[in-house]
Amino acid sequence: MARERDGVADTGRESLGVGLCLSGTIDVAAERARYAKDLSAAFQERDKTAAKLANPSFTEKAPGPVVAKTRDRLLAAESDIARIEAALAALPTA
Repeated sequence: MARERDGVADTGRESLGVGLCLSGTIDVAAERARYAKDLSAAFQERDKTAAKLANPSFTEKAPGPVVAKTRDRLLAAESDIARIEAALAALPTA
């Protein structure tokens, strides 16, 4: 039986696991389409920032903080690509 203490329900147990069945609650096709759009944008950002960084004119003439920010954007885009691809792979196939 749960007890309330300081506005918080306490079951008296160390941990409590809760499982939810979410089958049929998401539109898998819509999620795939959304992830595909996000993935396309991440690839475009990666390609654009990689091209900037590959351009010696940019890296030699731009202020250091600008080059660093562009490198950070490249790393963020690569991270986004990995995250989105993993999310796509985790979606049910049907």
